[in-house]
Order: sequence, then structure tokens, then C-alpha cells
Amino acid sequence: MPTSGMFGGHVNGMPSLAPGYHLGQPAIQNGLRVATYRSAGQEPIFGGPFVSGPQAQAVQSDHGPFQGSMPTPGGGPSLPRAMRPPIMMDTPGYPVVSMEREEIRAVAKEVMQEMVTTIANDAIQQLAAKAVEICAERVVQQLLSKHQSSASVADEREKKCRKVPRDVTRAAHVAMRRLMGCRMKTTSSDPRLKPYYKLPDPLAPRASRRTDPDGAPLWNPDWNLSVDEGVNVDFISAVVDLVQQNGAREYQLKPEHAEDTDLIQRAALTYFRQLRRQYKYRKDEQGRKKLRKKHANDKHGSRRQRKADFLRKGVKGFRKAFGKTRTVGVQRLIHPPWQSDECSSDGRAGHAERERVRSEQGAGRNALERRHAAWRSRKINLMYIALAVFALYRQVYESENSSNSDLPSHVDSDDSTSESELSESEQKAYLEQVIAAVRNGQLNANTSSSAHRAERFHGPPANAQLMPHKRHGVPIYRECLSRKWRKTHPEYASKFANAPACPASFTVMTLDIPESLVPEEEQGFLADTEDEGEGAD
Repeated sequence: MPTSGMFGGHVNGMPSLAPGYHLGQPAIQNGLRVATYRSAGQEPIFGGPFVSGPQAQAVQSDHGPFQGSMPTPGGGPSLPRAMRPPIMMDTPGYPVVSMEREEIRAVAKEVMQEMVTTIANDAIQQLAAKAVEICAERVVQQLLSKHQSSASVADEREKKCRKVPRDVTRAAHVAMRRLMGCRMKTTSSDPRLKPYYKLPDPLAPRASRRTDPDGAPLWNPDWNLSVDEGVNVDFISAVVDLVQQNGAREYQLKPEHAEDTDLIQRAALTYFRQLRRQYKYRKDEQGRKKLRKKHANDKHGSRRQRKADFLRKGVKGFRKAFGKTRTVGVQRLIHPPWQSDECSSDGRAGHAERERVRSEQGAGRNALERRHAAWRSRKINLMYIALAVFALYRQVYESENSSNSDLPSHVDSDDSTSESELSESEQKAYLEQVIAAVRNGQLNANTSSSAHRAERFHGPPANAQLMPHKRHGVPIYRECLSRKWRKTHPEYASKFANAPACPASFTVMTLDIPESLVPEEEQGFLADTEDEGEGAD
């Protein structure tokens, strides 16, 4: 039977059996297993050897030009490779080899696993690339958003930090008091408190609004609420509107200031908070007590600031007499918290003791008590006295001849090179001039009309200042602390032990300041602070 009739076409590129043909049971032919193909009710029509394993390598084919093809039953030409059924496979130069079904399944499984792995790897790579792209896009968006947010915050911070001009502040104050009907200050019942504006109480529920003599309605802010609550919001808006309407005519505001709503609003908000605190302070006796304490602290702080500024005026003469190289660090050892307090109260000593000390020093009844800093070392006290003497000398003898005698204190900084240094002989001559003025009594701080506005006297030891006033960023060096103070007050021993050492570059701490620079009225105070042989460790 012709072999071409038993194939019915191709499936997936492989030949398939025609209808009526099927694969028969394997048979033995010439010592080899062969595959048989049958039609219904017929004998096998041809077969091919089934060789697997090592046997397939040993079998040789003798079919000439049809080598490697499937042999027919009679030994004639075998089927072409393209017409072999899919279950047959061969190796060039060897007979066709057949595979068992389990082997086919194993090979198919392995192929499928490789295909799945390849597809999975490709999918993972694509997903990873997409994920990287998405992440990069999100990171860029976040960075842009962060940058825009930072820029907005910076703009807002710059707007808040912008200083409100004085004319805007004054206009906001006047307009706010005008809308409340506060035109004149009221004298305080406490002589220690300054005159103040009597603020209106919050308006009672269902109460009618007040009016000024011209019939214009007046405002009653609610001092119990914050500035951004209730009627206070409308009150601030009314202040801003009034300033912008009458700014150029009544308050002489610059056009750009009158149009700047933000500046006017900030000035109004600040002044409202100040008035709100004052209203609460004067509401009861407890508040008035806090107000008196605040005023006293502000007054004492201002006095310490003025004293520090006065000492800085003596830095120029101090360097002129001793040279810049030997006075490095003097400017950085002058701080307002380090200055002695000046008070008019009796303090811990009591009235009788304070009056006795004042009378002994010949000070008037209105003289202020100078409560020296017991914690300061003798070195610092001597340096402060010398700086005050040079400031007085500059004020009395050099103010008329010097065009820059009233320059701000920062001009005489440690790094100042505005003036050439005098020679050693010139420094000595200048120092002798200052000492001669001290010896003649011409540099008395209490008799100088411009140095102080009232007499001062050294208070009793019971009123001494035991610790410096706190101020952030101002370190107190160990060499600036009194050894006598540490021994007298052991509770402050830890302060002394934890204090940092003075920088080695501060050559002023090793300067030998002559005591002939100390005025007569200061010699007793200096002797009481410490014995000359004592000092910081």
C-alpha cells in the first residue's frame, strides 16, 4: 500500500495520520522494536525501529541517500523526515529513535518550565523597569512639591521677618486707640507704674455700642479672646481700613506703606496683644503685682545695658594705653548680665542697714544702690573700673577733639583696625595722663553729668548679687568667677567646676592693670571683693 495515503496533513508543522489509520503495538523486526501503523482490520503496513539509550548510538543505517529516514518494511526507501509522525525522532546518521510517553512528558515539562521561566523573567524585567519609571516620576513630583513648599515657607518667613516701619507702627497705634475712644492717658494709682490708656471693657450681650462726641460708633474688643476670634477679627480689619484710608493725610505714611495691608495688619496685631496683656495686668491686684515686677525687670535690664554700653566706650582708650595685642578679648568680656544691679529698694539688708551704708558714703537720699556682683573675680572688677575710667577720660577730654567719640560700641571690636597702634613710649605717656586725671579727682563717675543721671553708692554685702542674670549664648569663664565667692557659697561650687576655661587668645586676662587707675571711691569696693593674692584657679 502506498505510504502517502496514510498521512492526512500537518498539525503544527508535523505530519498527521489520515482517517482510518492508527498507531499499532510495537513489534520486533530484525531484532529491533518497530512502530506499526494499521488501517481498520489490516496487518501492519510498515514500521520503524524504536531504539533508545545507548543502543541508538550503536545502530548503523545502510539506506544510502535516505540515511536518517524511516525504513519501510521491505527494506526499501524510508519516509522523508517531513512526513514522519510526531512521535518519531532521529539523529542524523542513525535510525529513527522512538520515545516513551513518560519521556515525552518529561521533555515537554522541562520545555514548558524553560518557557515559563523566560516569560516570567521578561515580565519581571518589564515590571521592574515600569516600577523604576513610576518611582522616578513620583520622586521628581515629591521633590518639586517639596521645593515649592519650601519656597512658599521661605516667602512667608521673609514676609513675617520683614521689619514694620515706625510710621506704620505709629499709624496702627493711633488708629486703634481712636476706634476705641482712648485719647488721653490715665495716671496710675501706683507711683511706680507709668501712665496708661484705660481700655474699654468687652461689650455686654445685647448692649448698644458706644459712640464718640461726633456720634461715630466705638469698638469694644473682647480682651478675653485671642486676636483672631470673635469681634476682634472685625476690629483688626477696621484698624487696617482706617489706616489705609487716612494714612497719607493723617499719618504721613509713604504710598507704598499705605498700600501694604500685611505690614499694617502685623502692626495692629502686635499692638492688640500688648494692650490685651496690659488690660489683664490691671484687672486685679495680682495682675498689677506682675506688672510692677515686669516694669522693675525692664528698668533694671535697661540700666545694665546702659552700663555695658558705657564700658564699651572705654575700650578704645584702654587699647590705646595698653596696645591691641595685650588687650585681645576685652570686648567679649563685657555683657549686660554681668553688670551690677542698681536699685532703689531696701533689699535683703533692710531699710536701716541700707540707710546706714548710704550715709557713710555721703550719698543723697535719691541715690541708687549699686549691688555689686559677688560672683565676679577681682580681675574682672579691676578691668571694668579701668574701662569706666577710660570712658570718662574720653568723654571729658577727647569728645571735643574726636569726631567719632559717639560711635556705636561695635566699632571698637577685637578685630578693629581703624586706628594704628601707638608706640610703647606713646602708650606709657597716654596712660600717665589718664592716671594723673584720676589722681586729681577729675574722673569721678558720680560727678559726671552725662555718665549717670543720679548718684550711686555701694550697697551692703547682704544685697550683693550672688549669680549673674541668665542670658543664652553668653558663657561665663572660670577665670571670671570669684574664688572667694566659691568658698563663701559652697552651693555654687558646681557652677565653678562646670564653667569653661577662658580662651587662650584672650590676652587681656594676663594683662597687669595698674591699680593707680582706680578712683578713690572705688578702692574700698575693690579691696572688699577679694584679697589681691586670690583669683580664679
